[in-house]
Amino acid sequence: MEKYKILFVDGVEHDINRFKRYVNKNDTDKNFELITIMSENSLKNFMLEIKKENFDAIITDHKLHEENANISFDGLDLVKAILSERINFPCFVLTSFDDEAVADREDVNIVYIKGLMDESAESMAHSTFLDKIKN
Repeated sequence: MEKYKILFVDGVEHDINRFKRYVNKNDTDKNFELITIMSENSLKNFMLEIKKENFDAIITDHKLHEENANISFDGLDLVKAILSERINFPCFVLTSFDDEAVADREDVNIVYIKGLMDESAESMAHSTFLDKIKN
């Protein structure tokens, strides 16, 4: 069984814990090793930190600086920086502000609403968010 090492980045501890619960509940085959971190203040420093690891995918919040004004970038900036160094690397943006994220991003297929982690949303879906990451 292949194990996928994924990074989840958010600036809000509650949302980090929410995503951990989501993965723990839905990763029944234990395919994912989840690493969660709060973002650094500068994109350059943060990129140096995440390059140290060999992640298979990165999931980030859209508005990283929403609750921490010291963070100088958002999730879309992070995705752009990652993709400038690793073309076609699997990046996903989770947000409560999907209209804004879609309007600000060239590739709308990487933007997902945080509500997909709600039990009712997953039960209606043909595939889970974790399935999308794995594929």
